[in-house]
Amino acid sequence: MFAVVPRVLQERCQLQPKDLLVVGVSGGPDSLALMRLLHQLDWKLMIAHVNHQLRRTADQEEEGVHRWAEAIGVPCISRKIDVADYARKHSLTIEEAARICRYRFLFEVAEERQAKAVLVAHTADDQVETFLMHLLRGSGGQGLSGMKVYSLPNPWSQTLPLVRPLLSVWRSQIVAYLAEIGIEPFIDESNFDLTYTRNRIRNSLLPFLETYNPAIRKLLWQTAQLLSDEEEVLRAVEDTAWQETLTFSNSELVGFNLERFRGLPQALRRRLIRRAYQTLYPGLPLLEFVQIEAIVNVFLDRKRTHRKIGGFLSCINDGNQAYLLKEGAIPPHPQYPQMTNQARLDLPNHGTLHLDDHWVLQVELVAEEPFSRMRKAVVDAFEAWLDFEVCKNGIFVRVPQPGDRFAPLAMSGHTAKLSDIFINRRIPAWLRKAYPLVCNETQILWVPGYTISHSARLTPQSCAAVHLKLFRVQEGVDDLTVEK
Repeated sequence: MFAVVPRVLQERCQLQPKDLLVVGVSGGPDSLALMRLLHQLDWKLMIAHVNHQLRRTADQEEEGVHRWAEAIGVPCISRKIDVADYARKHSLTIEEAARICRYRFLFEVAEERQAKAVLVAHTADDQVETFLMHLLRGSGGQGLSGMKVYSLPNPWSQTLPLVRPLLSVWRSQIVAYLAEIGIEPFIDESNFDLTYTRNRIRNSLLPFLETYNPAIRKLLWQTAQLLSDEEEVLRAVEDTAWQETLTFSNSELVGFNLERFRGLPQALRRRLIRRAYQTLYPGLPLLEFVQIEAIVNVFLDRKRTHRKIGGFLSCINDGNQAYLLKEGAIPPHPQYPQMTNQARLDLPNHGTLHLDDHWVLQVELVAEEPFSRMRKAVVDAFEAWLDFEVCKNGIFVRVPQPGDRFAPLAMSGHTAKLSDIFINRRIPAWLRKAYPLVCNETQILWVPGYTISHSARLTPQSCAAVHLKLFRVQEGVDDLTVEK
């Protein structure tokens, strides 16, 4: 152990004893051993502990970590977090919620103290258990490669590495080391609760597998190591594909060039999907095989289509772009106006109205010779001239409602289902619910990008008109500028 840890930190991670390291310490054997070992090797440490408030002994464990840190003269900081409440609010398992809360705190401390890295005490036993957990979930090579000794970037930071210096150390070695220095760690009672998958693997599955091969733990660890080494090579290939295929990425959605995505081998398609998902949901378990295949199939479909994956993810194929996005997010579509902030907005008599962050509606009241002015104007599909008679009691913009019908100008007053019009106009289904419609209290007057209603048309007898123009605001411009 004494030889492995400094070699990992200095040679693999390029860290030095003078560098401040934040070490996550729960009070269990693994993290206590890491803390004491690093202190014996004279590394500069900051201990961080999360009280998950899940066990009756949680406060006692928090106090114990502070005492152990104080005994060796190492600073320690802790925080109480209601993990159960966080899990409930975010629809997560207790394990997932605890992990997210814990790592967020560790990296928050590291950033505040300007540390060089965050260290956690996962061992070779943890690696074997993780391998089996991912295998049982149907993960591919990326998941089976297990945890990395050095992770940067990671789900928690783009600049601070996550380091696991004990990944090649077995728990039996740690227990022997603690006994040698006279430290009795806390034992987490929940480690014996077979409700949790990891505990069933540790306490039931692995002992059973050892009846087939007593060296199964070592063999599984070696398999994870081989896959991890190969993963580094594959990651370089993936990075190139990602850069060449990616068109859009933020915390809400990831977009790919559809033609380039389809030209990739199936293995790379799957890897890009996993990476996109991890971009949207860092720190959560990987997608299952069937979910990844469903997303790939949507992207390969020659028709524009979309699909929900679970209750948290959507994938969209719009014919040119492929999108993976969080539920409720909308992909960027410059040609289709959207009204995402409110369901209804009243129009002013004159001026501009922002429908959302990208689209602006300009309103002008024309009181003199409206028909003649309209005939002379160059009108496109995002400009409308409405007879004032249908507007005089007030007009507004709203989103579509169930059962909407519309009487287009060319149909002489006959109506059609708005849903059928959207289909015929090839407006993507995922953009229809927020598509803006100009209406009065009794009818739809204008479907932007299509046409006005028959009853709203100007005639030579029209005394006044409402002139509307819908513009897309250029991104990154403070003042009102519009795309031609």
